[in-house]
Order: sequence, then structure tokens, then C-alpha cells
Amino acid sequence: MGRRGVIPMADHERKRRGMAPLRDAETGEKVKRLVLPPKAPAAPKGMSAAAAAEWRRVVPRLEAAGVLAEVDRGVLAAYCTAWAHMMEAEKLLNAEGITHERKNDGQRAKHPAWQVYRESLNTMLAAASQCYLTPTSRLRIPVVAGARAADDGDADGWD
Repeated sequence: MGRRGVIPMADHERKRRGMAPLRDAETGEKVKRLVLPPKAPAAPKGMSAAAAAEWRRVVPRLEAAGVLAEVDRGVLAAYCTAWAHMMEAEKLLNAEGITHERKNDGQRAKHPAWQVYRESLNTMLAAASQCYLTPTSRLRIPVVAGARAADDGDADGWD
């Protein structure tokens, strides 16, 4: 977060939620920020099938929430690709086990896919947080009077 108590949020989202624009704490002037129109980016070419499937799963929901701009393609691609790599490594670990026999000395050691799994998990979680794809990151978005809350009983389309 930026200043204490200030939730980072795009200006269009603050306006949609009925929130006042950010003001400089010292001068009281409206803070000038880069404003990008909300729009989901196109999926990059060359993504694996698993990464593309994750893209198709999350992007429509993020677009409906109004948190995407076209420039977010890189962080979304990082999230989807890391997710696909993590799942591929998990599949290999499930099939072959977390340890394997080293060729040079015959000793048991961590499977090389374990490092791929951990690195992919860390990358995925970092990118997911930037895109409001984690429960904690979504809690940083306040629900203001008149906005639909999670417990309002309406179906919101999220699985």
C-alpha cells in the first residue's frame, strides 16, 4: 500500500464505487495519476494450452470486476504461465515422487521438478496478488455504501 490507510485503486474504480478522488495529504490537491481505460488485454500468442486455459478462466472475471487494462498483459501472462509450469511440475512430482535417484552417485535427492514447482508457485503468487487473484489482495478493495457486497445473496458468477 502507499500511504497508510490508502488503498491502491484505479481512479475509474474509485469513481465507480462512489469514492472521492485521492488527495495529497499536505496540499489537499487531487493526486494526478496515470489513468488507463479498463479493458482486458488480448492473450499473447504462443502460450501453452494450460496457460491459455487459465487465461480464459480468469480474464473474463477480472474484466467484469473492472481491474484490468490492456497494459496488464505481461503480468497476466506471467501468472498464467507460472500456473501452467507449476501444474506441469506437480504432475511430474505426483508421477515420479518428490525424490529421485541421482545418476552420478545413486543417492536419493529432491526431484529437479521440485525447484520448478517452487519457483513457479512464487512467481504465480506474486503476479496473482497484482491482479486481485488472491483472497488477501481482494480484501484490500473496500466495499462502499451502495456497492454489492459478497454476502448480498446475489449470484456473482465466481466459482
